[in-house]
Parts: sequence; structure tokens; C-alpha cells
Amino acid sequence: WLLIGLVRFVLKRRSNGATFGLLGTFVALDVSLAWVLLSSFGTGGLAMFGLLLVGAMMAYYNYDAIDYIERRLL
Repeated sequence: WLLIGLVRFVLKRRSNGATFGLLGTFVALDVSLAWVLLSSFGTGGLAMFGLLLVGAMMAYYNYDAIDYIERRLL
């Protein structure tokens, strides 16, 4: 919610590429933080599988948040 101004700016441009870039940036930041907090920089197979699973969940909730902002708050 701290970056809602940025999200609104990107969504008002109505560019799929910009929206995808914003979503990708959010997911990349979330996954890098999750790697530190959940896996403690683990590089084993189970750690990477867990990180991939958490990344998929983060992608879903970031997409849902961006979609909600686009539908309701613009």
C-alpha cells in the first residue's frame, strides 16, 4: 500500500508491458525477501522448490492487488 501512487500511475497508462513490469518487480522483491527470511539463503532443491512455491503465491496476490486497484481505486 505504500506504493499505491506508483501503481495508479502505471495503471493509468493502460500499458500491458508497464503493468507486467510492475508486477514482475513486485514479485522479484518479494521473492528476494522470502529467500532471506524463509530459506536463510539456502540453495538446495527443497529450498528452491519452496521459494518457487512461495513466489507463485506472491505473484497471485500481487496480481490480485493490482487488479483490485485498477477496478476499484482508479
